[in-house]
Amino acid sequence: PGLTGTIPTELGLMSKLEILQIAYAHNLEGSLPTELGLLTNLFTLDLTWSQREGTLPTEYSGLTNLVELRLRQNHGITGTVPSEYSQMTSLRHLYLEGTDIGGVIGPELCSLGLGMFEMDCDRTEEVICSCCTKCHHNP
Repeated sequence: PGLTGTIPTELGLMSKLEILQIAYAHNLEGSLPTELGLLTNLFTLDLTWSQREGTLPTEYSGLTNLVELRLRQNHGITGTVPSEYSQMTSLRHLYLEGTDIGGVIGPELCSLGLGMFEMDCDRTEEVICSCCTKCHHNP
């Protein structure tokens, strides 16, 4: 059956980890562990379709080597993209479509020069995003 329960917070202790992919883990539950923000060598974090909920942790802003953040299809993720994410200076690919993240995407995040930035633009809360490269609209 694969992984069940929650994402172990102890993963935050794996300081040399460069890629963390827990995608399509439909048996998981819970929020995004703030401890993942300690993984300063991480360059890919993929939690696509992993049943995450809650808001985006500001602690992830310390992931300054992160190139790709994939949180697609986690409908329980709500709130806004923290302005602190502009500190993620290596970030080039941000995938948030299929979440309930809304609000205004500030110029701080847009100044990163993201090559790919995908969001749903007609979810629960209106999204204003001048730098989204793809703005999904659901029928």
